Amino acid sequence: KTPYKTHQGAYVGVGPATGWYVEISPRGLRTGAGFYEASGTRLAAFREAVAHDTFGPELEALVAELEQAGFEIGGDTLKTQPRGFDADHPRIGLLRHKALTLGRQHGFEPVIHTPEALDLVREDWRTLRPFVEWVQRHVQD
Repeated sequence: KTPYKTHQGAYVGVGPATGWYVEISPRGLRTGAGFYEASGTRLAAFREAVAHDTFGPELEALVAELEQAGFEIGGDTLKTQPRGFDADHPRIGLLRHKALTLGRQHGFEPVIHTPEALDLVREDWRTLRPFVEWVQRHVQD
């Protein structure tokens, strides 16, 4: 029989369903941050900020920079555009998100068994801080 749960994670919240994440599993160390759930009010605030002419491009640039640094975008998304938004909106990919996370898989070797694993978590969380702060400013209850 396989174990029911094959990973152990820790979440450090900074707001409703928003914060940093770390996980150790058979695949190794994973770090991340973002918001994993948004109520109707929070989701509307997120989409309003993404559609905004200043805040939306700011998030788009943050996400692009983090993806270039090796983070993967995640979170539940709609298959079509959200109600009230055109399919050709310049940030339609972000507008489709109902949750938005960025994470990075570090694997198992060479640091999982060393104190340097903590340094990786700290470094990633510091790198993700501008993204989390953007979410805190714009995705409120």
